[in-house]
Amino acid sequence: MGSMDINSWLEIQNNDVIRKRMAKLIAHDCFRNSKLEDFHAAPESRLSDAEMKVLMVDIVDRTYDFLSKLSGPQGDIMIETLKSRDAVPEWNDPQ
Repeated sequence: MGSMDINSWLEIQNNDVIRKRMAKLIAHDCFRNSKLEDFHAAPESRLSDAEMKVLMVDIVDRTYDFLSKLSGPQGDIMIETLKSRDAVPEWNDPQ
């Protein structure tokens, strides 16, 4: 699998519709279709459908904000910071 080309990155940077759609896709693929859904679907779930919807809307909004920061002037600062330190060292690294 190859890496993203510059034109695709420019679309993310310059196209608000793409960032919004990407935020929803990330929320769907990375959160909704995760163990979170297993917890929500369990008979003893502590999250109602309404609460799950509120949570997913918040995740989409936060993901969109993150993508907007990453694709804007703050993106370079974020990348440089990550080169020198782990922003959440107490979390496990992805597998």
